[in-house]
This record gives sequence, structure tokens and C-alpha cells, in this order.
Amino acid sequence: HSSFDLALHSVGIETSELLQKSSIAELGRILKGKVTLAGFLAKMAGDHPEMKVILNSSIVSEFGSRGQTAYAMANAYMNHLADHSTNMLS
Repeated sequence: HSSFDLALHSVGIETSELLQKSSIAELGRILKGKVTLAGFLAKMAGDHPEMKVILNSSIVSEFGSRGQTAYAMANAYMNHLADHSTNMLS
């Protein structure tokens, strides 16, 4: 039986495109990498309290950046997960 003590999440896709020029599919593609893995790691961390998770977020989630709406949303989601977990850091 093996276990993980620490997980580091740095996955992400950044493409600069104004929101009004982005398709739903493109927004989903950008969100998917960070959000899906962060959600999986949150579940793992919840099931294994000894496990620590570091979520590598971007400052763009707090301050925004022209053309990076979906990337900012994905990072904000990760920050939210970390804020509401005892064993996740962002």
C-alpha cells in the first residue's frame, strides 16, 4: 500500500483572448485543466487528512489581466478551494 503525502498542482492553460471573442468551448478548455485536477485533489485531500496539497495559483485571479478571464476564473476557483480546506494551500 502506498500513499501520497504531498501533491503540487501547477497545471494550467493560458491563452490571451478577450472574453467577448472567446467561445464557450475555448473557455471550457482553459478552465478544465486547473479546475478538474484541483477538484480531484480536493477530494483526495478530504479522504486523506494527512495529505497536503499545494495549488500553484496566479496573481491574475486577484487582479485580473486583459484577455485572461478564463485563466483568472480557474485560478480563483483554486484559491477558493484552498481557503475552505485545512490541508490545501494556494
